[in-house]
Amino acid sequence: MNRSSMGLLEDQPRTIVQRLTHEISERILSGEIPPGSRLQQNAIAEQFGTSSTPVREAFGELARQGLVIMRPHRGVEVFRPTRTDVIEASEVQQLLESRAVETSVPLLTDADLGSARAVLDELRDLPAAQRRRGVDLDTAFHLVLMARCPNGRLRELAESARRDTTIHRLVFVPISEPSGALLEQIHAQHEAIYDACLRRDAAAAASASVDHIRWSLNQITDRLR
Repeated sequence: MNRSSMGLLEDQPRTIVQRLTHEISERILSGEIPPGSRLQQNAIAEQFGTSSTPVREAFGELARQGLVIMRPHRGVEVFRPTRTDVIEASEVQQLLESRAVETSVPLLTDADLGSARAVLDELRDLPAAQRRRGVDLDTAFHLVLMARCPNGRLRELAESARRDTTIHRLVFVPISEPSGALLEQIHAQHEAIYDACLRRDAAAAASASVDHIRWSLNQITDRLR
């Protein structure tokens, strides 16, 4: 990590642990700190002008977010999932999310659909440079469509599976990407899912969701060849 951070830490109204967590996560997700990199606690503490305690706590939060792995006697490493990890997580997501969407669609309210529409509109108008916000909006859209799943446990598992694959996508596709062409494909897939929900066609919404998840998987595995 090579840029000064003292100004960032002083200007943001957050605790030191929150600020450290935010800054390190942004560097991981931007690709500045690549997958597999080892994070040195003392070096980060020195850079940010703090003690090792808040750095250690920030590492713990990053581990809970799935961005780093804390290895006993080996320190902290930026998470680097294997190709098998990525594929298996996607397969689980396809099974869980498609079922959660299928059972949620008949119960979606007009307000739910309005929320989903608002998210899609904001996502389409979002500048490409604000990809981190785009990822949050993408997640929000899919969570809205699963929100009425009557099986609470299934919904929780589907949401967890989506978080796992989102981490994979962020780790392997730097925030500076994707290109305009890829964004258009994402928007088109989202619209297909939304249109199926609007028609209350649960099977079509589930199928479109699976297609979308498989497409996202291909974007990651292409980078692992």
